[in-house]
Amino acid sequence: MAFPVRRSRSTVPRRVRRRRFPPAVGRGAFQKRALRESRILSTQLQHALTSRIHIEQAKGFLVHQADISLDDAFRLLRGYSRRTSRRLVEVAHDVVTKQLPVTDLTRYDPDDD
Repeated sequence: MAFPVRRSRSTVPRRVRRRRFPPAVGRGAFQKRALRESRILSTQLQHALTSRIHIEQAKGFLVHQADISLDDAFRLLRGYSRRTSRRLVEVAHDVVTKQLPVTDLTRYDPDDD
């Protein structure tokens, strides 16, 4: 004669099962976190795009004003940014708005960096 096998509904102990959230609550919390992370990423990407636009405008401005190549224009911006400990996008903004004269940038040799 075989012994009857008693089957449990769950292999998780009862005290642990009580602490679990219902599936809908867990999904809601996951979706809320995913949405928050998505918004943060979107904001970061928008900031990067805006920064890139300012830098590209400044490079174009320098190419036109100083009659140099795009690579040299970027080296000038980057070199000035490093020497003055300012963010590249801030320097680019100042160049485009003419708050920073082009002569201040071209005073230095771009190959020094």
